[in-house]
Amino acid sequence: LTVDHTPFSNHNPDTADPNLETAPNYAGPEFEIIREGLRHGYHKDDQQVIECLLAAWQADRTSRIAVWNARKEADAHAAEEAEEICRVRDEEEEAVANEVANHERQKRKGQR
Repeated sequence: LTVDHTPFSNHNPDTADPNLETAPNYAGPEFEIIREGLRHGYHKDDQQVIECLLAAWQADRTSRIAVWNARKEADAHAAEEAEEICRVRDEEEEAVANEVANHERQKRKGQR
């Protein structure tokens, strides 16, 4: 279970590409209580509070993008390794089949 501790986040870290996310509308009425607390607590105006919220969101998003990109790179590397393992296995199976076929031909030649 992955718990998201990011306030007001709109992402699922397992499936959503953070590159596609858009910033929340911190100027909207649903964030008024938060803006009010920050205005009073930090003595900032509404625009400064919104800029701080956006900066925090962007910093979090940047971190999640780095994790997302690393995960995608690891997935691609794992897929390449799996493909290589399958290719080698197929080549080995083909070599064994050729050896068996050659052995059978030699055996039939010896019976004539």
